[in-house]
Amino acid sequence: MIRPGPLVEIEWMDIATTSTGWQTPERVKKLEREPICPCMTVGYLLINRPDRIVVCSTVSLDRDLAEVTVIPRGAVKRIKRLEPTRRKS
Repeated sequence: MIRPGPLVEIEWMDIATTSTGWQTPERVKKLEREPICPCMTVGYLLINRPDRIVVCSTVSLDRDLAEVTVIPRGAVKRIKRLEPTRRKS
């Protein structure tokens, strides 16, 4: 059984793909100059393995998980554990 771990913020580099089928070599050459998009994901840590990080954004009271995201470890730049803040009365 997977139990949700701490709330974490993961900074990672997005993986790009072309969406229009076959590409000419000239078009592929242009890809080396296009920026790679940095991303930020926040969620409950589910799996932390050498090849991947898995988080989810929602946990039901029955322990079902929603919005599960798998991030390849090689794309991860930083993982920060988030601490809850206390409300001031």
